[in-house]
Amino acid sequence: MFEQVTHNQNKISNKQKLIAMMIVRNESRRYLRECLDHLNQYVDEMVIIDDASTDDTPEICKYYDKAFVIELKESLFENEVELRRLAWNETVKRNPDWILTVDADEVYEDAMIHQVKEMIHSCEYDAYAFRLYDFWNSRETYREDKNWQAHHFYKTFLVRNVGLEAEWLDTPKHCGRIPLNYSKTLRTYYSDIRVKHLGWMDPVDQLKKYDYYLEKDPVGKYGSLDQYKSIVAPNPNLIEWKEEICHHPKVLIGSTVHQSPEILAEFIHSLMNLDTNGLDAHYLFIDDNTENVSRGLLELFSRKTEKTTLQIIPQEETRKEKDTLDKNWNWNKEFRVAEMKNMILAHARQMKADYVFLIDADILVHTRTLKHLIACDKPLLSEIVWDDRTGDPQVWMYDNKLRYWIGNYENKEDIDSESRKSQILDALMLPGIMQVGGVGACTLIRKDALSMPIHFHRIPNISFDSEDVHFSIRASSLGIPLYVDTVCPALHLHHYQKQKDILSEYKIEAGITKKVLLETG
Repeated sequence: MFEQVTHNQNKISNKQKLIAMMIVRNESRRYLRECLDHLNQYVDEMVIIDDASTDDTPEICKYYDKAFVIELKESLFENEVELRRLAWNETVKRNPDWILTVDADEVYEDAMIHQVKEMIHSCEYDAYAFRLYDFWNSRETYREDKNWQAHHFYKTFLVRNVGLEAEWLDTPKHCGRIPLNYSKTLRTYYSDIRVKHLGWMDPVDQLKKYDYYLEKDPVGKYGSLDQYKSIVAPNPNLIEWKEEICHHPKVLIGSTVHQSPEILAEFIHSLMNLDTNGLDAHYLFIDDNTENVSRGLLELFSRKTEKTTLQIIPQEETRKEKDTLDKNWNWNKEFRVAEMKNMILAHARQMKADYVFLIDADILVHTRTLKHLIACDKPLLSEIVWDDRTGDPQVWMYDNKLRYWIGNYENKEDIDSESRKSQILDALMLPGIMQVGGVGACTLIRKDALSMPIHFHRIPNISFDSEDVHFSIRASSLGIPLYVDTVCPALHLHHYQKQKDILSEYKIEAGITKKVLLETG
């Protein structure tokens, strides 16, 4: 296991030298100029290894004053790790503070031009990871299916040169672009800036890559054989690319509140620190409190925060008699909560919100959570919440009991449930997005999903507990995919006294409480 490496904050200078590192081969008729034009706007230098091109690729690269081009006479194309080592070593020789790895068919979003300076002057992070989108058939669509989900996960492409001796995955294919000990050990920020991968855009290139991979890796030793074969699959699932996810979106942040004053105060503090810059944020609290102090806290929030609505639910109001057949769950309480959550959905529809962010009143979130979830651009997406008592997340994969996936043609008795559960939990530990069977507690719903007949009432022929479970089943049956994000884990504050230490650490990590930095001599 690698230990996390943190850079000495006191040694960061005002000028940070950023070098882009690139390997090229016969790229002149593809996307090279577009890539270099974009890089030229925000990097200080470009170290380019030309892998024995037979076209005018080197001449195109030399046109740029910032480019330092090394031309190889003999190609190393079949031994990628040697190419990556060479590119890294030549880049390090030029004394960069930061190294950005880019392929010749990739272009970062324009946000990179404006934000990279702030990123590389960070005292807190030494690496940045990004999501890469595989454009398919045109510049208007990217591919997303079971074999094409690169954009659901983060890859480290920008790192500080901290002087570690580079350690590489010693394989001729798919060795990674950054040394293992850099991508695995540096404190990393998972950026919402997206990378456009144009290399799959042309159907002719798709066929060439299909032939190449099946010839060079016929059994899938270095990659996924299923993915290789899927390259030529008819009618791939394509999603429209949006240059801007949503301009100044209207967001309703809603919560049903029946909470103790201690926990509610922390919840409100978390909401007040939530980054809503660039958003038209509205708040709706369904006040179901019995304690006057809790009601007073909501009233105080509404006075301090614009566009806040409080709706008080009388405690003596009974909406449904308890079903006496059920001994483990108070159906009256579930029905009541479902009614209140449906009120929030109705309010969001009435105000024509672009998003509704449903969050339980005992959940604390990172300051960037809301904007990050919006940037993920999914119709229905929860932030992950880990239960510190059981070690389980709030999301589920297969009904509301089994927290592991079962295939369409598998019998429950034929699988190792503990092993399968362990695999799922390990996957949920990785930063990214994952499709799941059910969500809850901290969920962003996009306008297109909100326009569907989704709600929280019980499905009468299903016996599962919890309004969130019935909501998830209903949404899934309507064809709305459910996802969980794992980049900004939320905290379930279920017991204020027992969780004080966890709470203090989480608030610093989430940006709710500012970290105190001590100067060293």
